Order: sequence, then C-alpha cells, then structure tokens
Amino acid sequence: MSETLITVRVARKETLAQEIALFELVPADGATLPPFEAGAHIDVHIGQGSTQFVRPYSLCNTPGQAATWQIGVLREEQSRGGSAAMHAWLKEGSTLQVSA
Repeated sequence: MSETLITVRVARKETLAQEIALFELVPADGATLPPFEAGAHIDVHIGQGSTQFVRPYSLCNTPGQAATWQIGVLREEQSRGGSAAMHAWLKEGSTLQVSA
C-alpha cells in the first residue's frame, strides 16, 4: 500500500535559535490538513532523484489545528542531508510533499 502524499507550502520559516528553524506548513491547495494528536509526526519528502530525502519530524503546534502544521528542524552538523537540505533549500513559498 502506498502512502498518500500531501503537497504543502512553507507559509513561514523562522529562526528560533542557532541552527534551529521553525517551518509552518499549509496545504498548497487551500484545503484542510488532517487532524493530529500530541506526539504525531510527518514524513517530509525533499529533493529529487538521487538527492531525495525522506525524514520524520514531530509536529510541534497544538493538536486540533487544521490550518497549519509546524515542525522544528535542527540543522545537524553530521546531517545525512535532510536537515541541511531543509535549512538550505526551503524558503517561504516553497512547496514540498509530506505524508501524514
């Protein structure tokens, strides 16, 4: 069974601390995001071809919010590519795919 991917847009990217960014994601099509519970995570798909990464990130906003999902991403010094790509490539307005 294949996972359902949701296309989201980065509505806001904010530096929270050195090497930590908050990404606020909204549905690219203006729909509503699926509900989630505390402790939930999403799989972020970033890049293409041989430079595609799929990494899980915990949702950090209040459960029940269907308008946005928020994730905090630490840019790891020894990154295998995922967190470094998120920090380098994603800007406000960027689109990407996630799986719930």
